[in-house]
Amino acid sequence: MKCRRGMRLSDDRLRCEDIDECDVPRSPCEQVCANSPGTYVCSCRQGFELVASGRCTDVDECKVKTDACPQGQKCINSVGSYKCAVRCPKGYEMVIGGCADVDECRTNQHRCYYNQKCVNTEPGYKCVCPRGYRSAGPGTPCFDIDECTEDPGVCQHNCTNTVGGYNCTCPPGYRISKDKRTCEDVNECIEFEINCGREKMCFNTLGEFTCIDVPCPRGYQRDPITNNCVLECIDAEIACPQSSKFADIIEFRTLALPSGVLAQQDLIRLTAYNQNNEILHRTVFTILENDVLIPFQIRLEDGIGIVYTPRVLEDSRLYKIKVQAKSFDNVKDSIQYQTTFMIHISVSAFPY
Repeated sequence: MKCRRGMRLSDDRLRCEDIDECDVPRSPCEQVCANSPGTYVCSCRQGFELVASGRCTDVDECKVKTDACPQGQKCINSVGSYKCAVRCPKGYEMVIGGCADVDECRTNQHRCYYNQKCVNTEPGYKCVCPRGYRSAGPGTPCFDIDECTEDPGVCQHNCTNTVGGYNCTCPPGYRISKDKRTCEDVNECIEFEINCGREKMCFNTLGEFTCIDVPCPRGYQRDPITNNCVLECIDAEIACPQSSKFADIIEFRTLALPSGVLAQQDLIRLTAYNQNNEILHRTVFTILENDVLIPFQIRLEDGIGIVYTPRVLEDSRLYKIKVQAKSFDNVKDSIQYQTTFMIHISVSAFPY
């Protein structure tokens, strides 16, 4: 007697009986085996599906959209199942306990160019250009900024653009200041110890220097302390007040100005003193030997002579002004003291 496939001869060899293919140590099925007369059927547990090879593969419920996650949650597939989790916004990732920022810079998930620096933000990141560079927009490399063109006033004098920066330079006679932008005058008289010689004085002007004449007229003596010229009463042809030592004093003043000084600007305050160093308020100041083209005038305020500018100073040149101060006696209304101011004023070619 012969039995068909899936059956076998009974022990009494009188009939055919079913073979339970599932009831063997090594099941023909990967997961679930269901025996039936003459055969068997393989199936898979929930979350798996049977493929042509007879094996069970995981069903990606998230991919095939068979999950039951509510709106606003994210489906995360697992072997044989799935789970729903809070959906993290862009720039965040799921961690135990919630969402955490993704550090795109550390994990090299950024798209910054080679000359840009990646700076992590929450969320996302940004690409930062080095100082002196800028980007035309997201996804573009950094390029050099021409600071000299974009900001003509970045340097006080001359600007030279460099890769990633700029350099400021100054004209001769000036040096760059600590701020690396503005110019400051070099005092050649002090720094170079200029010796102009006898009867001369070094006058530091803005951007250069000059030696000016400071001679004492005949009969005058040089005061070693003040460097003024003094005419002692015993040598004077003019009358000296009682107990006065000097009949006339010549005082030298210098003033260095930038170009562009506005009109009506006070420049120098001249004050006459007696031998006790007291201000002589009854003093009249007069500009002598003043060319009509010289842009300076003097006015009197409470015994003080103030030299000022009636117009804008634009011409680069050296001016010389002689101012005579006559101080009068309070009782006899006669001249008590006399002071002559020799003023040298320079105007620079530059507004600094």
